[in-house]
Amino acid sequence: PNMMFAEFLMQLPVLPEEISNGVQAMVATLRGRGLLKDVTFEDVLTELRARPLSEKELIACMRWWISVWTADVRSRPDIGQVRQQLVDAALLMKNTGSPNQKIISLAQIRTFVNVRSMGSVLPLDGPFPEHTIPIDISKPFVPADLCLAFAWRELTVLDWVGYIASPAAAASSGTEYDLEQSPIWAKCVLNALACAWPSLSKVHQAEIVEHLGGKACIPTCVGLKKVGEAYFPNAHVFPD
Repeated sequence: PNMMFAEFLMQLPVLPEEISNGVQAMVATLRGRGLLKDVTFEDVLTELRARPLSEKELIACMRWWISVWTADVRSRPDIGQVRQQLVDAALLMKNTGSPNQKIISLAQIRTFVNVRSMGSVLPLDGPFPEHTIPIDISKPFVPADLCLAFAWRELTVLDWVGYIASPAAAASSGTEYDLEQSPIWAKCVLNALACAWPSLSKVHQAEIVEHLGGKACIPTCVGLKKVGEAYFPNAHVFPD
């Protein structure tokens, strides 16, 4: 038994802890003869390939991998290849038992939401790109560990806008999160951008303008309108 694996290796036959502690001499003899062995990385891969993990199990698996990465990154030149084997094998079962149940491959993940910096800016209950790991999974971890141990990067405001303005977002999330059909969501997005805008680079600002310029996403008293249809550039009635 090894407590690092107890929370996510559910199918691997392991000697009960009370037995291994009660007959330590016999266990030592069996280990010496190769009849009992420690859990190996191959054991982990075998289980990951056999079934998707729950959110709790995946968090435990990721916590174990971060400890391995931290300990071995300088001594194992092949650590990057080993990591790739892990992410290629790992699957997450999201919303188990609900109509929205789906399987997410860890291999598709490239980004995570840093709730410490983005939690007060982005609406965390809204949709995120397919390459972003669910927030409930990433939230317990230090962002630096996710960047180093998994080679992921923080999701930017530009990434987020690019996704929610795409046809894929509306198709997968429904009209509730369609910028051109939901005034409530459009207002939420614009409020988030107003909050983030001062900290964005000029390049990112220009790209966001390009993403949203053709969208009818400005709530008005006569429905959602494109920017050019919602504002009078030469009428200086309001300071903004």
